[in-house]
Amino acid sequence: MDALIDQALAPIRAGLEADGATLLPERVDDNGKRLTMRLVVSPDACADCFVGPEVMEQMILAALQEHGADFTAVTVINEQRTDRPPA
Repeated sequence: MDALIDQALAPIRAGLEADGATLLPERVDDNGKRLTMRLVVSPDACADCFVGPEVMEQMILAALQEHGADFTAVTVINEQRTDRPPA
């Protein structure tokens, strides 16, 4: 399942990483039907570059289903990082 998630979400992750965010799988619930993801946003991220959480969830679910995953729902937890890596 992890390989399928990685493959399905690779294009979305690439776009997010270019804008300063990382998308990580958090957990699977509801008998394998609901995927929870964590969107970790760096302090230097492009604030205007991200879609709203509902749109992000729909994009992720569509990508997963296009790759044959059996998920019926996706939840995205936003985590805004305030620490910066050492220079």
